[in-house]
Order: sequence, then C-alpha cells, then structure tokens
Amino acid sequence: MSSAATVYLVSGNKGKLTEVQHYLSGVGVTVEAVNIDLTETQNHSAEQISHDKAVEAYRVVNKMPVGEPLRSGGTPVLVDDTSLEFDALGGLPGPYIKWFLDRLGVEGLLKMVRGFAAAGEENSTQQAPQHRQAAAVCIISYCYGVDETAGTPLVKQFKGVCRGALPIAPRGSVGFGWDSVFAPEAQQPPYGKTFAEMTVEEKNTLSHRAKALEMLTAYLKAHAPGH
Repeated sequence: MSSAATVYLVSGNKGKLTEVQHYLSGVGVTVEAVNIDLTETQNHSAEQISHDKAVEAYRVVNKMPVGEPLRSGGTPVLVDDTSLEFDALGGLPGPYIKWFLDRLGVEGLLKMVRGFAAAGEENSTQQAPQHRQAAAVCIISYCYGVDETAGTPLVKQFKGVCRGALPIAPRGSVGFGWDSVFAPEAQQPPYGKTFAEMTVEEKNTLSHRAKALEMLTAYLKAHAPGH
C-alpha cells in the first residue's frame, strides 16, 4: 500500500483538525475535514466502534452505495475516537464521553466520581486521589481501501493512552471538549496543568491524541512511495 497525498478526517471539530494537520503535514499528507453523521456501533469496545465508523466513512465520502461491495481507489479516511475512562467507574464513560459531556457538561463529569471518594477525600487538594484518577484514550482508525481477495476493508488502528486525574474544578480556557477537567500525569509537576491550561505545543508532547498521531505518522511515512 502506498500513502495517499490526501485523507479525509471525519470531524467538525476545528481543534482536532488542527492537531491532525500539525502531524500529517510533516509527511506530505493534506488533511481535509468532512463533517458527516456516522452510525455508531453500540459496543463496549472502543476499537470496534472506531473500526466500524471508519469503514462507513470510507463508503460515504467516496460515494459507494450501501449494499454494494466496497472498492479500492477511494480517498482514505481517518476517524478519531476519544474515550475518557474514570477508574472509579470501571472505565466509563469511555467511548460514550461525547454524550455524557453533552448532557452533563464538565462540572457534571466531576460530580460523577465524588461519591467514590474515601472518607475525607471528596474535596481533597491532593493532586490525584484514587477516586479522581482517569485515562484519556485516542483511537485513530485509517481506512484506505479493500483487500480485493478477501473483500474485507483495509483498516489500521493507532491507540494512544494518557494517564491523568480529574481536578476538583475545571481549570483553563484553551482547548476543547473536556480538556479543562483532565490533568495528565506525564508532566512536571505531575497533574500540574489540565490540557486546557497548556499551550498547543505542550499538549502535543504528551496527549493521547499526540501518541496515536505519532504512530499514524510513522506508519504513513514507512508506507510512502519509495519506502
């Protein structure tokens, strides 16, 4: 497989598009955003949800009618699925974080874990008490065609994980989504800033999306013409 010069990112989020463009421009890939509604598989597996969305996106953006076999030769697509997993909730909201955020807002997300605090820890100023520990996960699915022999979609997935914790209250005004309520561990000092308090450059050194994009970038570079 050779790397395409253009890929479609399925997203209406300008912040996400900027982050993806930042990485893929370095390997000569142009990223164009397409904002389309995709059916989301109801599944506990974020990987399966992302895989299915990438395949559907490839069909939709390349105007391949439902019911007809997929074919190669279309423009590749990227689907970026983000999960926010609370340790106290056994990994929830996970892949459903978008809907939780829409209904509850960032303040509501913080309230979800307060009832799991140990005695005296509900409003602890400790940076990362057990009940507020969490993980940000990004799965990027890249669908670039079809295996003509098997008739199956060609999908590569890249998963980045960033451990962190929820602050007592939202902090910061940069970024998007739930950036103001997630403070990564892998910074100095640990949990010192939320994503929403970081510059783009700071966030891109350690975020879950940055890790997944680094793997995607390495893959595309390795499969570019001449490699």
